[in-house]
Amino acid sequence: INFNRIWVWMEISGTEKNPRQWAEIIKSQTNLLEFSWMRGDPSMNIKRPDGSVSILNQFQEEGLSILPANNDRLNGWAAVRNWLSLAPDGLPYLQISENCINLIKNLPAMVHDETNREDIDESTNEDHEVDALRYMLIHVRWIDARVGAIVRPGQRRLPPKFVGVVDLSKFETKPR
Repeated sequence: INFNRIWVWMEISGTEKNPRQWAEIIKSQTNLLEFSWMRGDPSMNIKRPDGSVSILNQFQEEGLSILPANNDRLNGWAAVRNWLSLAPDGLPYLQISENCINLIKNLPAMVHDETNREDIDESTNEDHEVDALRYMLIHVRWIDARVGAIVRPGQRRLPPKFVGVVDLSKFETKPR
């Protein structure tokens, strides 16, 4: 049985940098040609009241095309649960590299919101990497192997492309 699997192989995480600094870090640590698309926190697309250019536009000026992610929290967490379920080979559909220290630390620490069990309580946890994972997984088509992810003989399966996700909730912005 053929099925889709996602590998999260790298995280770039931190605070206190502006979009230009983040763009340089992202470009120096990745091969942008390998990415199918990049998504960012939807709040990065908001023009600030001080007249500054949106964060996504600032990334665009630095050569990074980042689209706003879908912020549907309930469907996003459902996507995360799907990808964490077991594939036919007994391993989760989602594999996380040991390089992703913050995601590995923070994902198991997430707890359900007491008022909405389908959502995560963000008030007590560091959730930036987990939100970035949610932003990515809601945009990747989920195909359950048990429902029909089988590739028939003669069908061509395209090689995987990487996707990028950015959640830079804490950084400096300057008016332009």
